[in-house]
Amino acid sequence: MKTIKTLKSRIKTLKAILYTVMFFWLVILIYTIYDFITNEINPYLVLALILLVTSMTIIRQIKAAQEKKLSELEDHKD
Repeated sequence: MKTIKTLKSRIKTLKAILYTVMFFWLVILIYTIYDFITNEINPYLVLALILLVTSMTIIRQIKAAQEKKLSELEDHKD
């Protein structure tokens, strides 16, 4: 029972982290588009976008693995 609560807590935490990273990604994406329209592309902004997309992918994979563990534990519990 404790592990199920722990996994649910981890999933909620990962979801919150993912939404925070997605928010920063959106802000940097909008600024990059604005900067591209007014000036040139800043390579640091592009690098930041790539790193944020990579981190979002990793967080999604970890979250999916935790959800899979949770569903397996709930199936074995029944």
